[in-house]
Amino acid sequence: GQCDGLDNDCDGDTDEGCPPPAVIINEIYVNGPGRDGPNEFIELYGVPGETLNGLSLEAVNGSNGEVYATLPLGGLVPFNGYYLIVEEGTENSPGAQGTLRDIANLVVRGADLQNGPDSLRLMWNGQAIDAVAYGEFGADDTAAGEGDPAPAPDQGQSLSRVPDGVDAGDNATDFQVLAVPTPRGAPLPRIHLALRWAGAETDFDLHFLREGTWQSEDDCHWNNRTPPWG
Repeated sequence: GQCDGLDNDCDGDTDEGCPPPAVIINEIYVNGPGRDGPNEFIELYGVPGETLNGLSLEAVNGSNGEVYATLPLGGLVPFNGYYLIVEEGTENSPGAQGTLRDIANLVVRGADLQNGPDSLRLMWNGQAIDAVAYGEFGADDTAAGEGDPAPAPDQGQSLSRVPDGVDAGDNATDFQVLAVPTPRGAPLPRIHLALRWAGAETDFDLHFLREGTWQSEDDCHWNNRTPPWG
């Protein structure tokens, strides 16, 4: 079959006979300060341009081994390799807020994971191609990760592969606790520009000027707020 990220024979599977997408679970933030939801995230890491079609995330309850949330994925890995997933929230439970929501690639219910001990699996055509188990599992608990579980992060801390993208097949080795979470590779707050179109007739020009630079009086991009570009 074609390795094009599509279900070409309409059987529910994507890219059969092809290698799985080069994508892994890179960082999870499960226990933010205060009420869960506004700060938590899941971060994937992969080859820029790699398809996410046919992939999904399964959150696995450590106490009984059952899947308590499934998050279908789609689209492509962005240019910097990071794909950020945050909680959508409900009317009574807030989701991701501020810059975290703005920089997210996917806002969806179920991204606010339980604090653990639990697991998160990255699924492709019914098989787990990556997984992380985190927390202290008892003898009767189910760890659905790779190798030994990653440690349990304290409130305000995240678990991340260090360095990003490293995968030795053992969660305890690959994941470290970060005192400061780094969604899409950097901590918050940081400079972020969110450009939103208010309507079809809206034109937006953004100019960064540093000391010693200037714009000419006939610069239509600077002087004309709605230039006639057609």
